[in-house]
Amino acid sequence: MSGLHPEQKAQSIQNDIIVAHLQLELQALRAKQAGLELEVLNSRDQAHSQSEAVGQLRHQSARQDSLFDQRASELAIHEANRIAHIARLEAALATAQQERRDAKQLQHELQSLKSSLTWRLGRLILLPVRAAKRLRPSR
Repeated sequence: MSGLHPEQKAQSIQNDIIVAHLQLELQALRAKQAGLELEVLNSRDQAHSQSEAVGQLRHQSARQDSLFDQRASELAIHEANRIAHIARLEAALATAQQERRDAKQLQHELQSLKSSLTWRLGRLILLPVRAAKRLRPSR
């Protein structure tokens, strides 16, 4: 560079400074690019993790839905059985109440029969026969 004119030397130095500055900018941009690539890779890994978590949640949700459907079905069966049982109990209660009314009516009729004159006369007439049966030895 000694044979160069001072203006050319200044221009050459200025060009060297520009090149050095551009090289520094290039290094800075490459470092920034590497940082961005690292962020992209980290984001991708995070997205995969989130996707896996979503898949697990979907699986758990499907399993819970299935379990819920099964329990709802069991509950419906249980409820139908409970209603049928209540209906059987009500029918049995109605039958028992009717039988109780019938028994009371029969007791009343029997009481009326035993209090009638013909019944009392029959008992009086058959008293000797009953007494003889009691005195006879049993075999």
